[in-house]
Amino acid sequence: MMITLGIDVGTQGARVAAVREDGELLAHASVPLPAVAEPRPGWREQRAEDWWQAVSACLGAVTEELHLLGGGLVGQVKAIAVSSTSGTIVPVDRAGRALRPALMYNDSRSAAEAAEASAAGRALEQELGYRFSSSFALPKCVWLSRHEPSVCERTAKFLHAADYIVGSLTGVWDVTDYSNALKTGYDLLRNQWPPFLFSELGLNADKFPRVVAPGTVIAPISRQTVAAFGLAADTVVAAGMTDGCLGQLASGARQDGDWTSTIGTTFILKGLTDQLLRGPGLYSHLHPDGWWMPGGASNCGGAVLNRLFGKERLAALDRQAELSGPSTVIVYPLVQCGERFPFQHDGATGFVLGEPKDEADLYRGCLEGMALVERLALEVVQELGAKVNRRLYTTGGAAKSAAWMQIRADVLQMELCRPKWGEPAVGAAVLAAKAAGFASVSEAAGQMVRVEPPIQPDVRMASVYREKYARFKEECRLRGYLDKKMKGRGE
Repeated sequence: MMITLGIDVGTQGARVAAVREDGELLAHASVPLPAVAEPRPGWREQRAEDWWQAVSACLGAVTEELHLLGGGLVGQVKAIAVSSTSGTIVPVDRAGRALRPALMYNDSRSAAEAAEASAAGRALEQELGYRFSSSFALPKCVWLSRHEPSVCERTAKFLHAADYIVGSLTGVWDVTDYSNALKTGYDLLRNQWPPFLFSELGLNADKFPRVVAPGTVIAPISRQTVAAFGLAADTVVAAGMTDGCLGQLASGARQDGDWTSTIGTTFILKGLTDQLLRGPGLYSHLHPDGWWMPGGASNCGGAVLNRLFGKERLAALDRQAELSGPSTVIVYPLVQCGERFPFQHDGATGFVLGEPKDEADLYRGCLEGMALVERLALEVVQELGAKVNRRLYTTGGAAKSAAWMQIRADVLQMELCRPKWGEPAVGAAVLAAKAAGFASVSEAAGQMVRVEPPIQPDVRMASVYREKYARFKEECRLRGYLDKKMKGRGE
């Protein structure tokens, strides 16, 4: 028997999942983290020591649960991998001690440095299809070098959150993976830290960790880790990935043309392609098996439901939406000004076309509206040259709603599949299985990710939603959100 552990360090808490090679979730634990500190407006910091304390508590709970299950299961743990937020950075000394609180992914203090990094790295941005912003780790490194030189002088390495946990498990503090390294400026095409980081931004190359592919064995766990948790001394730690990438891995997507749609407060679309995809609002990670992993994030999502109806009333409205027919309105469910994907427009605002019959009608219109945005996103990536398979994998709050799942299947005319356990910690356990013996990450995912029976589209709804979608796109064109030349399979 083979068991792998996946660790996920998020903004609000840490999670650990123990997954058997056949995909059975044997144990799971989560521990909250202290609230992110905001010492000044726009500054967001978290102590790396708190990450390790929360992870340690989770590891203790999971190994205890494995002990209670019996059969020497703790000794069957073969490998561990770590997931964390993308863009968070912490400077450490040679012993792995954090020299200051980590600058979180959503810390915006480095806006000026982001503009400087963008100017210096314009060629790389154009090749990889993204733009440096203050949410990236690279501008934060530049900010630290300019504003806290004494910290930088003592810094041995700039680490991502996942790297810090790897170091805490192994005592190895000088390695990262190319998924986390992307937002620190790593060149995925040439597999190197690009020269402009050092020649133009003035950073020290010695302070950047060596980069390996996700799933690569880094080292066995340390003697201290063995003693603390009772794991076998030959348990290895593998290089991880960002939480978004590992959530995608846990969704079931594992071949060219597979796409994962996550609808929570906002909407994120991520796919697997055999080519690098470039387009507005998209940037691509690299899958350890060689696929590209393009993704884009919209400002639309479930936030509109909380804003218009109140969280406590959604369950009742959901039941009404499940029983009613298509809404009489067409909704673009944007609650703020500006959109990032499937188009970019700083002045975009939400709209409702038509007069809803009642509150339930408007609610269903919002569910349909999010599905229309989802359909547009899939058509955008198709027009950029990506393959889109008939089955869409889905996670997030929307995947828990039977009404919303059926509406999305009908609007998209696609099968919708949700994983039984679709969180990044499970994806990290799948990634660790590559280090434990699977031939590829895709093979591990095929055996370990459990997907529930698909929601089938109602073909009788195809013409209804084709017409709605055409009207939705036309309104977006009239408002200047969409290029008039864009076609799409729905027209």
